[in-house]
Amino acid sequence: MGRDVPLNQSSRLEPEKFEILVVDDTLESLLLLASILEGKGYRVRTATDGPTALRSVSLRPPDLILLDVIMPGMDGLEVCKTLKSVDSSRRIPVLFISGLGDPVDKVKCFEAGGLDYVTKPFQSAEVLARIQNHLQLHELTTCLEAKIRERTRELETAHLKIQKSQANVRALIESTRDFIWSVDSHFQLLSYNTSFADYLTATFGTHARQGARIDELLPPQKEAEWRMRLERVVHHGAFQTETTLPDGRSIDWSLNPIVQASGTEGVSVFGKDITNLKSLQDQYLQAQKMEGLGILASGIAHDMNNVLASILLQASTRMGALSPEDPNCRSFDTISKASVRGREMVQSLLRFARLDSREETQLDVNGLIQEEILLLDRTTQSMVLIQTELDPDLHPILGDSNAISQVLMNLCLNAVDAMPQSGTLTLKTRNADPDWIEVEVQDTGIGMSKSVLENATLPFFTTKPVGKGTGLGLSMVYTTVQAHRGQM
Repeated sequence: MGRDVPLNQSSRLEPEKFEILVVDDTLESLLLLASILEGKGYRVRTATDGPTALRSVSLRPPDLILLDVIMPGMDGLEVCKTLKSVDSSRRIPVLFISGLGDPVDKVKCFEAGGLDYVTKPFQSAEVLARIQNHLQLHELTTCLEAKIRERTRELETAHLKIQKSQANVRALIESTRDFIWSVDSHFQLLSYNTSFADYLTATFGTHARQGARIDELLPPQKEAEWRMRLERVVHHGAFQTETTLPDGRSIDWSLNPIVQASGTEGVSVFGKDITNLKSLQDQYLQAQKMEGLGILASGIAHDMNNVLASILLQASTRMGALSPEDPNCRSFDTISKASVRGREMVQSLLRFARLDSREETQLDVNGLIQEEILLLDRTTQSMVLIQTELDPDLHPILGDSNAISQVLMNLCLNAVDAMPQSGTLTLKTRNADPDWIEVEVQDTGIGMSKSVLENATLPFFTTKPVGKGTGLGLSMVYTTVQAHRGQM
């Protein structure tokens, strides 16, 4: 029972595949029905009473039952009701056979669970046709139900996969630090991730919830800005913009329409933190500037050194021909010192452009500071009080003494420039870690604004009037410290 049959099966069945149970207390009628069915090719079992029929069905359910209504003891109606109350036999087609032709009797048979009713005396062709129709219908129904169950299992499996996929996507969205949210055509919040909810709470003190209008989540000015952006997407398509958050982060916003068959149903918004990316871009531009400066410096260094060497040679020759008391001797001495200083500046510029250090030796930074202090004392004309807090046990470092001296001088001159009237310049050293030392140059000047501090180490950036600074001092300090594998 319950064999799968293709849904496009023809009206012709293979009777030998089906077994029919005939139940009738009249032996003549029982034998006649059995003969008709076996003659057609059906396999037949018989029972002469209700209890015997029920036992036969429980042992091996047949494909169809022909059941007499009027039987002693348990009649056909009670047998049918019993069959329909048991799971294993509930679906077996039952056809009643009776000499009762009253419509009321037929209704009782249908109410008991029968599918059809054949009145005695019956025609063989009628009985066979009804049996064939009900077997075919039962097989087609069974096949259809099997296909429905199979399809249901497939849909349930697909649904579980979709649920798992949605859960994975949701987990991915929740794990990102980027802002993801969407609104419907009325600009009410459809969905959002935790990063966006945290941003609203931290920045505006509002709490994200599905269905909230943007004017409930954002202050008036921000709401107007975002409404304009969202409306632009609805009417003109995808849109991209960049904003800066109160905490200084730069966010790149990508807005895209949510399009359905009926048109634009809303807008999805993706905000990516590009602060680090912009920093890398700035570093790349800085590197390009340095590369250009290096090419420029390399190009002019040779010619400049030749010029300075000629000046120095001429000045030294004239000084040798004059007596020390000659007033011109002092002038040529100044020219010589200026030429030497110019040559050192060219070398400093080359080191700055190459971001490397030359002639690394073991250095006593405290000693270099003391030398710079002697030079500063002669130039500051006692306007600035110079103090030191130097660690006597400071570790030596490996480096270029000329480059480190230039670093100290640039830092000190910047500090002096920040105190045009008077002030105190303090230089400190200490051992930070086993392999590190810390040098601090501190002044009591006017200080730097946030914007100036952010750009202070950029090449050619200066706050001094034209002709008063090149904008290379702190940039040289920064690149020299990095070339010495240090931090500033």
